[in-house]
Amino acid sequence: MTRNKKIAAVVLVLLVVGVGVGIFVANDGQTNDVATPKPTTKATTKSQATPASQSNRKETVTVRYGDNGFSPATVTVKAGSSITFINESNQSINPSSDPHPTHTTNPQLTVGTIDAGESKTITVTKVGQWGVHNHLNPSEKLTVIVQ
Repeated sequence: MTRNKKIAAVVLVLLVVGVGVGIFVANDGQTNDVATPKPTTKATTKSQATPASQSNRKETVTVRYGDNGFSPATVTVKAGSSITFINESNQSINPSSDPHPTHTTNPQLTVGTIDAGESKTITVTKVGQWGVHNHLNPSEKLTVIVQ
């Protein structure tokens, strides 16, 4: 073998070894086949994850009962959230699902008697728009929207 052929053979061997090392390093030290694609992962930033977590967030909404009835007159909550009824009057109340007196539209909203100065919390899961009234004074109304 001539000197030039020997140099060419050494260069070829070094080139093959260099490519092999490069492939090994590119695969993070794994000895996978070069033809096997490496799985890719996409990073999720906090700002991308926030809207989904907020859309599923459960909450507690407060409805107060005083001299002017329920306040606010309409509440909107996500399914699975809670509603706390606080009786700030000097009389008992009985928030109940419409219609009066059967309370059958959405029984989840039939809270029961709440004495003066007391409160009760319920959880709502049935999606829709629901009427609630004070069973002890049916003209006092509240609308509950569950999304």
